[in-house]
Amino acid sequence: MSLRPWIEEPVNYVCRLLENHVEKNQSFLPFVLDSFRDRLNLNCENIPVLSPDHPGPPVGQLCILHGMVSDVKDPEVFMLIYRDTSGSFKTGLFKDQLDMKDFEAIDQKNIIHGDRQCFVMSNIPGENSWVPREIPSYVHNEEPSSAKMARMDPNVRKGIEVKFYGDESENQLNHVYNLFGVFEKTSEQVGESTEEHLIFHCILSQKQLLNNPLLTEATGNGLVSDQREKIMNVLLRCVKGDSIVAELLLLHLMSSVHSRADLLPLGKFSVNVHNCEEEIARNISELLSLLTPMSSTFEMTIDSLNNTKLVPNKDVENDIMISGLLQLPPNYHLVINELNLEPGQLTVTGLKNLAAIQNLVQWQKLNICYKFQSVEIPSNVGVLLLSKGSSLIKSCDISVKLEQKGAPDDGFIPSEEELNQMRIAISVGKSLTVEVGERMCQFIQNEFVHMRQQNESTVTSDDLHMLLNMSRIMAASFGQQQLTEENWRRTKTLIDLVKSRK
Repeated sequence: MSLRPWIEEPVNYVCRLLENHVEKNQSFLPFVLDSFRDRLNLNCENIPVLSPDHPGPPVGQLCILHGMVSDVKDPEVFMLIYRDTSGSFKTGLFKDQLDMKDFEAIDQKNIIHGDRQCFVMSNIPGENSWVPREIPSYVHNEEPSSAKMARMDPNVRKGIEVKFYGDESENQLNHVYNLFGVFEKTSEQVGESTEEHLIFHCILSQKQLLNNPLLTEATGNGLVSDQREKIMNVLLRCVKGDSIVAELLLLHLMSSVHSRADLLPLGKFSVNVHNCEEEIARNISELLSLLTPMSSTFEMTIDSLNNTKLVPNKDVENDIMISGLLQLPPNYHLVINELNLEPGQLTVTGLKNLAAIQNLVQWQKLNICYKFQSVEIPSNVGVLLLSKGSSLIKSCDISVKLEQKGAPDDGFIPSEEELNQMRIAISVGKSLTVEVGERMCQFIQNEFVHMRQQNESTVTSDDLHMLLNMSRIMAASFGQQQLTEENWRRTKTLIDLVKSRK
């Protein structure tokens, strides 16, 4: 199949753009990027979508690299436009190895430099198998059944070196992107042997904040309200009829950090379900893997805390990020299963790992060690804690005792078509911004005063913050973007029911 020249041979296409570009200066880079952007906005068909561990990417052809930025390196300077001694203008865009013949030399007086950002794109940890990617038939895309487990293991996460030519602020550590660009195969002499490795030259990037390819621009808020009862029914069957736990799980699925007030992350909602049993824990983990694009379960025991690398660190000497299991992209769902946690002695590593989990749950931050200092990286990870008694992690937003109301239900998983509608609804609910109007603000102030008058010794500003946060997520779960008194009262009743179980 014959593809368009800018897809089939993008580097040659750039060379032709240089020939026709009158001004041989810094304006050439934005000219090239705009040219590709215009064409990609019109049509992205026949462009293969690949992951960093793809077995055989098409070298020299435009493709889409789908993955997570796992390491950011120092920027580098390259030759945007240069001239050889024969007078021909050439470009170093989208390549590391210059196409100079042996007899040619660079005219040092006619070099226009540019700079490019360098980072590493790795597999997305915990990306679930239902997440579809449109892969053209001529691109091999088989994935072994153990692929998800490999993506969760920081020791086997594969990374591709990326050179990015746009604004460096467009790419952030731990975020998921679709990168449009071209693979280049380079060679390096190491001793007596020659080593080959791949570099991906990124032309344009698209942040995938929700990482749900099922979403379209036409998806409206109405789908959220339409699917809410269906999602609740599935959750209800998953937790054996406990409607309080089911609704808290729904709010947890729809939660996402939307902003920060000083140190406080707004929008997060971590839940501890205690009095849980293994069967329900398995059901919840399985259901989250079917409803969310990215999820995983960490079996928390004394041994796993002492021997698992949870926190990443930067090897400054070799300029390499050594990943950890908590290096996760935004809107990730992490289940922490404490059901097999027994008394034991935590080592220094175990204590650091426990503190890192506490920090993630409470502050949604991950501290990355850069040899002599730690750098705080903002996170947005939904954490669900499952335990027999009270969780070892004391910083979760709400803790609820599970009370089974019915018999086990093995048939709680809906059809694929029904699941797709639920997946879209959950992602839309996460993305909604819920406003609090002036009238509603006055109502909340009056409510808080009334609550304090009834029980001044126990009602604090933290209670108000929790109630407001949960009410906004409650509104989003109905597809609403304005907080209402009904949302507030429903949330208040839910919190009272949770407290009545303690």
